[in-house]
Amino acid sequence: MPFYIQLKAVSEGARRRECEGMRVRSILMMRSGVAACALLAAGGLSACAGAPMDMSAGFNGAPAQSTQAELHRTASRLRTLIESEGWSLGETGLMSRLIRGHHSTSDRAVARYLDGIEVSPSIALTTDAARVTSLTREAAVLGMRAASASNAAADGLSSDLAAVEGALAAVRQAKGFFTAAAEEAQADGERLTAAFSDLGEAEQHLALAADALAERRWAVRHGAVS
Repeated sequence: MPFYIQLKAVSEGARRRECEGMRVRSILMMRSGVAACALLAAGGLSACAGAPMDMSAGFNGAPAQSTQAELHRTASRLRTLIESEGWSLGETGLMSRLIRGHHSTSDRAVARYLDGIEVSPSIALTTDAARVTSLTREAAVLGMRAASASNAAADGLSSDLAAVEGALAAVRQAKGFFTAAAEEAQADGERLTAAFSDLGEAEQHLALAADALAERRWAVRHGAVS
């Protein structure tokens, strides 16, 4: 056999033996790794047995109370914003004119708003509607969380529902006010339309949160859930 062919055969045989040795070492290392993992798992399980883990950490009273407090703060901020800015129509303009023969509180509130803005009505209404929308969305999310809390009590749910209902009433007042102001100023535009649409959607989500809280309270009171 020529030297280079014989050398190649010897070299290939050596490489085969080396590869087989590497495979054996790899298998042994894998087995060692599995054994080590099993030991670590066993140690972890024994540690858990010695000191049980509280699997209800995410469902105990603290998170529910935190959500409830945040919900009430957000609902209060929403009502305060709308009340302090005067975004409420109050009386119906047409009925007031028919009965009293003069401009209503609604007319004066809208006029005050339009007289006080320093930008175009479309921009002002778009900006203010977005402010209400942001807080409304936040309140809706928190309301849903409160309704789904595992340890919710009937009294707490009643308090949450009252907060959401108060916020919802304020949002609907603001929505009607913005609509009346836009009609009075003949304001329009894509951004204003989108802002009003977003506000309407946020209002619906808050209404759904109120429904969820009411349904959960009924279920708790009647023992359907705990």
